[in-house]
Amino acid sequence: MNERFKLVIKMKNFIFYLDDILINYPKREYILKDAIMRDSLKVLELIYEANSSIDRNNYLDKISSKLSMLDFYFEKSYRNKYISKKVFDKVIFELTTIMKMLYGWIKYDRSKV
Repeated sequence: MNERFKLVIKMKNFIFYLDDILINYPKREYILKDAIMRDSLKVLELIYEANSSIDRNNYLDKISSKLSMLDFYFEKSYRNKYISKKVFDKVIFELTTIMKMLYGWIKYDRSKV
């Protein structure tokens, strides 16, 4: 697909980074691990769908809510000491960057109307 689309590249790199992080989660937290990976993959899927859709607003709103949930999952992970402060800061930085790119897309898309 369109590999020059910066948001897709950023999200893919985030998902690849998650593979390394989620290995260290305790087995009893498989639901949290699954939710993180599932929502991350869903965000990537929604980005592709929004990019090829005429009416993007619904997709962009869903992406925003999924990213907010990912933020919560990582906050929970940090509070329960499943990830270090360094990893938490890096993940939150990456999520914030993705959110900024998304908000730029939303602002551009809504200004066209």
